[in-house]
Amino acid sequence: MADVRATQLIVEVLGGVPDVRATQLIVEVLGGVPDVRATQLIVEVLALEAAYAPPETPAGVAAVATGETTVTVTWGDVANETGYRVESSVDGSTGWVDRSGSLAADTVTFGDTGLTAATTYWYRVIAFNLNGDSAASAVVDATTDSPPPPVVGESNRMGGSGAIRHSPPGRR
Repeated sequence: MADVRATQLIVEVLGGVPDVRATQLIVEVLGGVPDVRATQLIVEVLALEAAYAPPETPAGVAAVATGETTVTVTWGDVANETGYRVESSVDGSTGWVDRSGSLAADTVTFGDTGLTAATTYWYRVIAFNLNGDSAASAVVDATTDSPPPPVVGESNRMGGSGAIRHSPPGRR
């Protein structure tokens, strides 16, 4: 167990992020000759490095309009995340806005609501954990459905033309 604590201390001395310098320092501390102990410590450093890394970039992102005012965004789950964030933009390159807030780990879908009909929205997904954010996913877009056209010339329930007539005062 002393080797694990030594590894943790070396990582802490190097700023809390394991890297090649930590591996080199472990070998130096153990006398400059890599051996079984050094190999075990290097494996521990690599495990710590994975634990300290931000999650991978979400892949398989898709956006589909599901009505006049809604878009559903989906993606593939990544390992080592504590949550996701879905961002949107009006042009797909600037002005990114968080639309989802923090979504729980293992979430793979988000429904964006309250949108404007017949409008294109661009989306990207970011995974995060205590060590930071992943790179943003590929940008995808969806255009909300258009509202149905107004009905013209439909007759009213009384069988008339649907036109409203105004009579001058005193006449009916």
